[in-house]
Amino acid sequence: METPAETLSKRLPEIVRASRLGDYGDASSALNKCIPYLEDLQMEPALRAKKKPLLDKINYSLETVVLMMGRKDWVAVADIIEFEVLPMLGEIGRSTA
Repeated sequence: METPAETLSKRLPEIVRASRLGDYGDASSALNKCIPYLEDLQMEPALRAKKKPLLDKINYSLETVVLMMGRKDWVAVADIIEFEVLPMLGEIGRSTA
């Protein structure tokens, strides 16, 4: 069974792609589908104990994504996910492997 970080690492690139192509409805929809996995990621006790600073950084980046969506800055949405969130999820994946 996949961890939330693994699932998100597979699904978030869809948001990046849709944002860069101007498919903003698809990007928003894909992000909504990721919310349960983001919640699961935050609730993993072992991860919270070992990686709280990293989870805090992910939260901050995601708050910025929501802000950029509100501003309709889809390039920023894609950049934050691609260059901040995905690498942090990769770090979580490496630490739990």
